Amino acid sequence: MNKDQVTGKIDQAVGKVEQSVGKSVGSQKLANKGVVKQAEGAVQETWGRCQGRCETDPRIAQGSRVREGRRETGEHYSVRG
Repeated sequence: MNKDQVTGKIDQAVGKVEQSVGKSVGSQKLANKGVVKQAEGAVQETWGRCQGRCETDPRIAQGSRVREGRRETGEHYSVRG
């Protein structure tokens, strides 16, 4: 786990608390701010995971680039969600 992943998780937790407090006190502005903070945290965590994957995946480390749904070698790949 790298710095971006940790910071992202913390931002998500802070956002969840802000959202809950905003709902409790009737402040829609604070609740919305919490939702935005959660989204920012999720993006930062995802960025951290991508960085970690780039460092550990030998295909990426070798410089293999993905272009228009095919690897440069021409083999197909699929994305699973």
